[in-house]
Amino acid sequence: MLLKEIMSLDHGNIVKISTWEHSYGEGNVDVRADIKSLNLSTEEEVKIGTIKLYIFDEYWDSLIVAADGCSSDTSDLVFELLDGVENDDIEDFYRVGIIDRIFIDEEYRNKGIGSFVFKQVNFYLSEVMNSQIITLMAKPIFLDDHDELLSFKDEKKQQQLVTWYKSFGYKQLTSEVNHLYIDARYNNLLSF
Repeated sequence: MLLKEIMSLDHGNIVKISTWEHSYGEGNVDVRADIKSLNLSTEEEVKIGTIKLYIFDEYWDSLIVAADGCSSDTSDLVFELLDGVENDDIEDFYRVGIIDRIFIDEEYRNKGIGSFVFKQVNFYLSEVMNSQIITLMAKPIFLDDHDELLSFKDEKKQQQLVTWYKSFGYKQLTSEVNHLYIDARYNNLLSF
């Protein structure tokens, strides 16, 4: 069970994360979920966002091999994370949760939904999936005309994201400004 399954919105709507789907790859678990708004009076449900996560475990396969099979961004994060371990910035670990994307439709932003979802994702990765380290790359994304999520370059929005993630206890990895992590073993993710 997640920390809090639903969030109330105004006008009789609630937000929920639905259908945590898991698929298994080479040394990883690929997790996807939808963010939905439900109108309690009409029972109409609308998808308002999406979540994509990865979980890597050294016991399943090498972290580097597993990350390399996902994307270049994921590989960069894992290399940076392992470099942090070698420099004693982070203690040894074997299971990593990577937040690949959390996207919320623009009309639903600035209502607390992002914070609600982010807390749920952190709780899910740390408590349900037992990830010791959670990492992410802060990058602005948008939904194109073909319903594909794409990242774009915007230094100001990227810095806003970095600041927002840091407000949840995330720290910068070694060299990339937008590579962030939290050590879930030593942070109380329930206190967000």
